[in-house]
Amino acid sequence: MMNDGRSHGLLAAIAPRFTRELENVATEALCYVIERSERAERAFRSLIERTSGASFPEKLRWHTQSGGEDRAIPDVVGEDPAGRPRVIIEAKFWAELTSNQPATYLERLRDGDEGGVLLFVVPNVRLEVLWQEIRRACPVDVALGSDEIRRTETR
Repeated sequence: MMNDGRSHGLLAAIAPRFTRELENVATEALCYVIERSERAERAFRSLIERTSGASFPEKLRWHTQSGGEDRAIPDVVGEDPAGRPRVIIEAKFWAELTSNQPATYLERLRDGDEGGVLLFVVPNVRLEVLWQEIRRACPVDVALGSDEIRRTETR
């Protein structure tokens, strides 16, 4: 194993040996943890609520690669007890935006009365470039003059 002076977690050390789809590994791992640990789910939901200003039901049901009639396939979706998407998470470590991102995801969240949060998980080094891509790809009515779009860095 190469030692570059940085500490890596188990998945970061092993996953690249078996796949190039690291974003999928990361989102599957995230969903696995928050679906199996009530404490982790509460903490994760609380982080999203604090950074976005949104609020959600006591428990969301999380699943990965959730396709819909709109043919979009978000990495992770958190649904409320009525089955409405309230959180959509898209990992964008290095992959480009698809034609469905972010507009189709925003429409999916807008379909419900409750609204929701679209969260992109991005490495710091890519944050500024992807933020500009997201802004360009957003529908004009959402991207311009909306207080609902926020950019938050967490450490």
